[in-house]
Amino acid sequence: MIPMKTKLHKLASLLLAFALTLCLALPAGAVGEETTPLSIVQNQTGNIKVDGIIEPADTSVTVNVYQLMTVSFDTENQQPVEPVYTWVEPVANWLKGTDQNGTYKGYISGDANDNSVTESFSKPESNNTVKAVEIAGFYDALAAAIRNGDINGLTPSSVNTATNGVYTVSNLDMGNYLVLIEGGMKVYRPSAVNLVPVWKEATGAEETSEWVLSDATVTLKSSDLTLSKQVYDDEITNTTTPTWGETAQVAIGDTVTYQLIADLPEFPEN
Repeated sequence: MIPMKTKLHKLASLLLAFALTLCLALPAGAVGEETTPLSIVQNQTGNIKVDGIIEPADTSVTVNVYQLMTVSFDTENQQPVEPVYTWVEPVANWLKGTDQNGTYKGYISGDANDNSVTESFSKPESNNTVKAVEIAGFYDALAAAIRNGDINGLTPSSVNTATNGVYTVSNLDMGNYLVLIEGGMKVYRPSAVNLVPVWKEATGAEETSEWVLSDATVTLKSSDLTLSKQVYDDEITNTTTPTWGETAQVAIGDTVTYQLIADLPEFPEN
């Protein structure tokens, strides 16, 4: 049997590695901020606070948070149990079946009946920059799959009302979540956030070392959308090369050929 202290240290190291990986992968400013930690009880839940959403007063947005992983925690013995992290079934099925990227397939156990998260996801590598880009790319791919309807059975917890500019999604089970924003006049980067147990070492005689859970705060990064229209100046034929301009001399009733140009949001890799 593994001594309790050794087991706790091993699990704490795993949780720390997972947290570090997520910190590396998140956009700048999106690292979870701790609030007053709570001792973990049965069916413990927490809240995710989302800020960084800046929209006109008359614009409505919806904050969707999708649980990607669950956390295994033994409340009777007050400690996490292995496997600590498990992909929820819809994400596990996507990883096993529809994802063609071999790297992402390595994030889930090769056992058909085991949806646990592997160390290739949760453990940072020596080249942290490469790992951060890899994990960020994974969350982008996952967000695209969700929006394209490629992941069946993944239902978000949502909120569309903010208090002091902060959208709070409450009563969430422990786990790893993906935050996606729908609506609004900006494009918001998909962001991951953790609600996971953290080992709190006692700092005084009146305190007890224990596993605790804190609410998380994620600050989203966004980019503005721009849209321009270019009108073709002359009649288009199969043999002509289009000449596009910002304006054209047209009259009421004329047929005008034009193209709309929209910027795609671009974010730094780190």
